Order: sequence, then C-alpha cells, then structure tokens
Amino acid sequence: MDETGDPLKPEGVAMSYRGLFIVCFLILSSQVSKASILVEPYLGYTLAEYDTGSTSDANGIVLGARLGYELPVIWFGLDYMMTDQTVELSPDQDGEASRLGLVVGATAPMGVRVWGAYYLSDSFEFDSGTELEGTGIKFGVGFRMIPLLHLNFEYLMSTYDEANGASIADREMNGFIVSASVPLSF
Repeated sequence: MDETGDPLKPEGVAMSYRGLFIVCFLILSSQVSKASILVEPYLGYTLAEYDTGSTSDANGIVLGARLGYELPVIWFGLDYMMTDQTVELSPDQDGEASRLGLVVGATAPMGVRVWGAYYLSDSFEFDSGTELEGTGIKFGVGFRMIPLLHLNFEYLMSTYDEANGASIADREMNGFIVSASVPLSF
C-alpha cells in the first residue's frame, strides 16, 4: 500500500499475493503433516459368476492387501488380491486369480470408507492349465466395526480377453466380495 492506503496500487497487490501464499502454504503443510502410510490386509469370500455366454457360479476365498498413502480424507495406492475359486462348470474346475491395480478412496468421519480400484493385471488360472488375462474394476464400501476392524462390501468386474496368450472373445467374472480388513496407518 502507498501512503494513501489504496490496496489497488501495485504495492498493495503484491502484499495481498504474499499473504495469500503464506496462508495457502500453512494450510497445505498442515495437511501433509497428517499424511501417513496405509497398510490394509483383508480376508473374505467372493460370490461371483463366470460368463462365457452361459453363466456359472465361481465362489471362493479372497486374500489381499492395499498399500498406499493416506491423507486426512482421501487415500490412494496399490491393491493386490488373490482368490481361490471353484467354477461350477461341467465338471467343476478350481482356479486361482491374481489381481494388481490402482486404488483410490475416501474416509468419512464416522469410519465409513468408499473406494474404487482399476486392475491393470487380472489373471485367472484354472487348475487344468488354461490361464485367462485381462483387466478389472472394483468398487467398495467399508464400515468400522471396532477400532482397527472394518467390514467391507465390494463389487468386482473382470473382463478376460486372452487365454494362454491368444486373443479370445471376452469372458467375464463379476460378483460380490464380503471381507474383513485391518487398515493400519504409520
């Protein structure tokens, strides 16, 4: 400001920007100081359908973990999930899935969490030797039951477009996952 106190003079504008910068810096640096590393192992059960033109149940055990960076409200990182499923074909076939993807989520104050994941690598290998490759997405919501224990409900959609390295007509595996997790912040 000049001697007249006019804030629209160049000197006043420079002082306003400097003050705004300091306020923004203080707000952002306080949020970063609350950031932490997120490690969240989970165990659950999947109720899915395998679709090749006709659908078959594909149920089984789920084991996985999320590893990421957590801010006061949002968090993001990697999600790795393995499943051991029985696909009710004729005859029944056992198989194992392995999925690795990017996850982003938000945590509400009452312990409710929502998230979405995109699996860049989604493979399902039948015990017979056939290996399916594709991508997938997952959406979830979790509720804190007691400190450190969350009950999660997720919906997974996988699309496979390769079998043993050769292109195939899309096959899908879609279903629900119910799991318990322990989100730990360091």
